Amino acid sequence: MNPIQKKSPPATTDEILVTHLGPEQPRRIYLFADVLEELIYHASQRKAHGMLTGHRYLPQDTPEPGSEVFPYIEITAFKEIYPAEDAIEYAHHLRKMRDFRDADDGEIILGTVSMAAEMPELMLEDLLVQRTYFADADQVLLFVSADKKPPKVFRLDPDTDMLTEAGLEIVGLKESPLPFDFS
Repeated sequence: MNPIQKKSPPATTDEILVTHLGPEQPRRIYLFADVLEELIYHASQRKAHGMLTGHRYLPQDTPEPGSEVFPYIEITAFKEIYPAEDAIEYAHHLRKMRDFRDADDGEIILGTVSMAAEMPELMLEDLLVQRTYFADADQVLLFVSADKKPPKVFRLDPDTDMLTEAGLEIVGLKESPLPFDFS
């Protein structure tokens, strides 16, 4: 595995808006709004699952070894959208795929996404799939719906080995509205 590169995380500027959703956490997850819009489109078409791809970075201002610093991830794309009613059906599909953990152009698989017309609920089956196929500390489970609800992201808690809701940073252009409501 390649060493983690250093890079400043996305931040709000004159052109860019970074919007936080969910609980605060030291391991930041950045999702680009254009990727979210595409996932919402897929959610409006059918129930489906897919893989999230992107990169893992250490913040540019990371101090020398000795202090605890967490990498952050940037979800910049997705692949292998598969129509599936639930996580177990998707797991059957993953079992048949060869080398699904490989990504192109130095990107890494950052987890999975569950898409539906209405916001999916976290189920035991989601936990089983996450533990089996996406158990790295920087891999996530993202829920996206076409009903204008904000996306939700979950991570495996290393202490409990259970899925817990994590914070999510949506990175978009200031003049573009976000593809969900905050209600």
